[in-house]
Amino acid sequence: WMCKDTYQVRCQEREFEGSEAKRPVSLVVFDFDETLTMATFMPMDEAFAGKIGWSPKDAPQDDWSEAELLEYNFESPHVRGKRVNKLKEMLKALLTAKDGSRRTLAILTKNDQGVIAVLNLLKIAGLADFFSAIWTLPLASRSQIPNGVYRGSSGVWNSFEPPLEEVRAHKADVLHHVAVFPAKWFPQLGEKGDAIVSQSLSRLFIESILLVDDERANFRSLSETQAKVLRYCKVARYDEAYRDCGTLNQMGGLGAHSDQDYETLKTFVESPWDYPYESVAKVVSEPELPMPLSPQHSEPGSPHGRRLPRINSETTLCRDTSSEEFEPPKMPRISASHKLKFPAQHHDGDGASPPPSPPPPADVPPAMPAPPVVSGVIS
Repeated sequence: WMCKDTYQVRCQEREFEGSEAKRPVSLVVFDFDETLTMATFMPMDEAFAGKIGWSPKDAPQDDWSEAELLEYNFESPHVRGKRVNKLKEMLKALLTAKDGSRRTLAILTKNDQGVIAVLNLLKIAGLADFFSAIWTLPLASRSQIPNGVYRGSSGVWNSFEPPLEEVRAHKADVLHHVAVFPAKWFPQLGEKGDAIVSQSLSRLFIESILLVDDERANFRSLSETQAKVLRYCKVARYDEAYRDCGTLNQMGGLGAHSDQDYETLKTFVESPWDYPYESVAKVVSEPELPMPLSPQHSEPGSPHGRRLPRINSETTLCRDTSSEEFEPPKMPRISASHKLKFPAQHHDGDGASPPPSPPPPADVPPAMPAPPVVSGVIS
């Protein structure tokens, strides 16, 4: 999945019955941790996970500042320019299709700080209002924290409980349930005045939903349902020294290493049928067929006017043979700065827990302040 010299996203549409209809994408669902964030760091203040609209000004003096939260969570040291601004431009573009129809954006994540903490980080970055709902899959450690928030027609965020008891806690299973029962996941569908969300979700199919995630295991459920996400974008994961945190394994972040990620995702959302799954792409390997044309350069009037599956492109890279291999879980992150950043428990894409986090280094000076919490991330 990952070419080490580029760390770019991979976007694909699976084979499925009815694909010839080319139904458009109407709901784009993002993971949060290591997809929208580079790595997830959260304040220690308990109010952060329970109060919508929490501000760093409300926190103790030795907690994270707004500038630190933005820098550690969202900004990339690997590319020029502000990554937050690039995310805003991309999200704004995704909301409206080229034909003028509207799309809905949502977030589905596993984060042991809960949905309000995720919302507050998005608010600090100025990203929250691009989304209509945020859902977190439940973990036993936070059973009393809401698992959903939605933005009502007035623009105010409200907490609610999505129907997680009706579905297995796997992203593929959840998205299949969303496709059948959208009103249970978007309470604003019952409100007057939210015509945009109502329009985009009025006729929802599973192929109308696109998932952007850094965890390969989230695209396919191993339960008896064998539920699959039919259109998805895999964000590159990598091990790298990050700021003053030392080497972090399985980091991520859309656009973390290449601005091309944003263009690739926008193009994929507009025409996912131009990004076929590997078994479809192999059809063009027959010698008598011409080289495939990219979506930007196909010629309707030519003998090969229909868009053929691509093997190579500057916009998307080929799916390699390791795409179904095991992807290691994310390990604890520790910072060497004036503030120690220790994570809560990490989990893999299917909910299993890795070994407990090691204790802090023994040589930490006793006079240092109590460490803030780094989010236990997985999504």
